[in-house]
Amino acid sequence: MAAAPGVIAFSTFASERAALAGVHGPVARILMPQDFTADSDPAAPVVYGDRDADRQRLAATCLTLSEYRAGRLLPYAASSPATHGSNNRVWTFRVRPGFTFSPPSRESVDAGTFAATIERSTAPVFRHSEAAKALASVIGMHAYRRGLTTHLAGVGARGALLTIRSSRPVADLDARLAAPYFCAVPKDTPALPAGLQGPIPSAGPYYVAGSSGGAFAVLRRNPYYPRPNRAGFDAFVYDFNVDGRRALDMIRHGRADYAAFYGAHPGATLAAQLGPAGDASGIRFRLSPRPGGRSGGHQSRVAEFFGRRLGCRSYSPLYAGVELKRLCPVAGGG
Repeated sequence: MAAAPGVIAFSTFASERAALAGVHGPVARILMPQDFTADSDPAAPVVYGDRDADRQRLAATCLTLSEYRAGRLLPYAASSPATHGSNNRVWTFRVRPGFTFSPPSRESVDAGTFAATIERSTAPVFRHSEAAKALASVIGMHAYRRGLTTHLAGVGARGALLTIRSSRPVADLDARLAAPYFCAVPKDTPALPAGLQGPIPSAGPYYVAGSSGGAFAVLRRNPYYPRPNRAGFDAFVYDFNVDGRRALDMIRHGRADYAAFYGAHPGATLAAQLGPAGDASGIRFRLSPRPGGRSGGHQSRVAEFFGRRLGCRSYSPLYAGVELKRLCPVAGGG
């Protein structure tokens, strides 16, 4: 980890080969028509880049107190559903032991981690903080956002217990805390107005091991994650700025596994060539709704192409595309 005054940066590999060193299991290659989002900070708003790639990355690397699985909100870092009393004004979460941040951090995750994450994601430097809007009723939020206090009065951690106090009833606080801007980050991670530009250590099943601008990004297993999907991929490689025809050619010849294109993008028009049953060479196709896209608008649908190696395909309504941490290769799929 390299640091300069007021800035913290976590090192990653600058080449794809170096980022994949030591990976012996299956690696999936994902093609995107745009850049990966330059802003990799979950607390900062996405300004440009491929939003779906960003959602996929966050879903694979993020650790939140709760998460949605098959449309149901379930405990994730929390060991059990939160308790809430005083007419939904006081919520208590018990954080499950065993989660640890990816290299180079290796910091353990506890209740204090989530207290610090909440304070960071609602910090005054983020002028348009979605996290602050979601927790607007937390006691002390107004003073904290104005810079009058250095900590949120309504958020406290003691041992494994995280307690959040609100000035008015909040019936869905556990669902609000499942949002990606509450992904756990190491306790001393600073808050900068534009967000940290380099990858931040994550406590989910994967972490960003290498990236280079709009060229590539590598996600590989977090070696400290306590309950990995052993049947899944050991790593994912993103190639960016790949045009539609080249993407389909790479999938057809087994050099890539998945591609996604939107609306009027040239890649989307290639779907008509495949037909409803897919391509005889092994490319499968699915047209999915795109979250945030206006119904009937040209950007409201995403055309997804799957290679023959992909099994356990999982679609999440939180983002268009495959859910990486539940994706696995087909045995003997090449």
